[in-house]
Amino acid sequence: MFERFGSPCVIAAASVIVLAATPAAAQGTPPAPPGGDAPPAAAPAPAPAAGASAGGSLSTGGLTLGGSADVPPPPPAGGSADGKPEEKWEAPTAGYNGAFYVKSKNDWFHLYFNGRLQFDFTAPFAAGAYQANLFPGFLVRRMRIENSGCFGDNFCYSMQPDFGPTSVTGTNQAAAPRTSSIMATAFVNYKAHDLLQVMMGIVQTPFGLEARSTSKYKDFLEDGISTKFAVPNATEQGVTLWGATDKNMFNYEVGVFGGDGAARTNADGRFDFIGRVFAIPMAGSKGIVENLQIGVSGKYGSRDTKKVNYDVHSITTANGVALWSPTYAAGAAGTTRILPAGGQMAFGGELRVPVENFDLTGEFHYVSNKTREELDTRLGSGNFERYGELSGIAYYAQASYWIGKRDINGAPGYFRIAKMKFKKPEAPKAGDKPKGPDTAWRVRVRYDQVMAKYEGAKDNGAVSRRAVNGVQVPFYDGDINIRSLQAGVDYFFTKHVGMRLNYGLYVTPDSAPATPEPGSIAPVATEKQRAAVPGNRLAAGLNDDARRGAHSIHELILRAQVAF
Repeated sequence: MFERFGSPCVIAAASVIVLAATPAAAQGTPPAPPGGDAPPAAAPAPAPAAGASAGGSLSTGGLTLGGSADVPPPPPAGGSADGKPEEKWEAPTAGYNGAFYVKSKNDWFHLYFNGRLQFDFTAPFAAGAYQANLFPGFLVRRMRIENSGCFGDNFCYSMQPDFGPTSVTGTNQAAAPRTSSIMATAFVNYKAHDLLQVMMGIVQTPFGLEARSTSKYKDFLEDGISTKFAVPNATEQGVTLWGATDKNMFNYEVGVFGGDGAARTNADGRFDFIGRVFAIPMAGSKGIVENLQIGVSGKYGSRDTKKVNYDVHSITTANGVALWSPTYAAGAAGTTRILPAGGQMAFGGELRVPVENFDLTGEFHYVSNKTREELDTRLGSGNFERYGELSGIAYYAQASYWIGKRDINGAPGYFRIAKMKFKKPEAPKAGDKPKGPDTAWRVRVRYDQVMAKYEGAKDNGAVSRRAVNGVQVPFYDGDINIRSLQAGVDYFFTKHVGMRLNYGLYVTPDSAPATPEPGSIAPVATEKQRAAVPGNRLAAGLNDDARRGAHSIHELILRAQVAF
């Protein structure tokens, strides 16, 4: 019969036999591997549960979820895929996590090591710069070794001794270089709640956005003329009560301070009350202005007329060159000094609008500081010439554009210490390429203006006058009008290492020499303008063109910095 049907019949019969034998072979014992013993027989499979197919998938209303029978069961809770207990991850007791640290194994004590090194090349360009002893040069602007830490979740501290030299001040430079360090910042902080914290020690003065930004990453290297006018003491000694909500949506800082700056102990037993409140109302909204920031600041204090014998602060350029000084020559009487006396008051407002890669920032200040005058030869004697006031407004507006990681150094306007937080690093995935450090470029431009007035006899005494070209004019009373334009570019290799270039133009419109030239009708300063550039202060005969016609000074600063 097979011959009748031929080869196709044989093939079909063989196929039937093979198919019939396949299920039995699948359930039988597999053959032993070569050279080895046969494996034990497999345990019978449990019956599938209701609703489950033989393949281990779960059927639900015609939708099949799950995988094949080869998928291993999930690991037990708290364990790994191989059934071993999963070990709890712990942060190393020493290393780097945004800062270098050492911590206790139980995470109760943290010790942080930070620092900053800012090395500048400075170059002034101005009429009469050579005669005023203003030269290009190198300067270690700041060299700080910072030590800070936290005990538990409530107590933190910070100490920042500064070994950098005194800033370049041109014609006003000290006769001898500084050979000792200063304590730039030193405080202890206690946290009762996020909204209730107390900081005691030397801190940045809580007034305004720029003054409250760390000197590690100020937008324009140093405070502008408007900030220096409103906040003469960059740091103060005292007690600060402060707090912040989640995402810094609301922040406040109010404190009681000596008012004489961090470099002096309290001179008269009186105190300044200084405070700042700012908000980021759209924080967490993920909108185009989610980081918009608005705030106000205020300051009030008083100086004893018989105890305080230091000068009112100068208004200076970024490199420390004085544009208005609190001393003047009053003819045969000698040098007169302007000292703080009585009420000291200031108010300010701030606005920062980051939009994508752009930053728009501005501040406005009003200042009213009572003063007194005393001859240099009588300083400390209690013989006062007259009482007056230094008052006015100041403001700045600036814009910047980021390329790369914007705000690579953090947002400006506040710098605080908190206990370091750790998280388990993510395991690298197959095919992932090592990620390099974040980098960023920034270009920036800024305009400042100070419009103030010094009235030496506003509250008591007579205005000291002298004849200038036949006209009686005050010796030093009058307007102080200073304008500044700055521009710069920064490149941050990482958030810690950067190169920064800054250009500044400072203008004192209609400025002139403070003293007349004998037998000449050359211009002399009047009450219309009391600010002056270094060229105006030259003695007659050194460079008369600069003395009579200089109204500006240019500064170039190239900075290399490392900051943690």
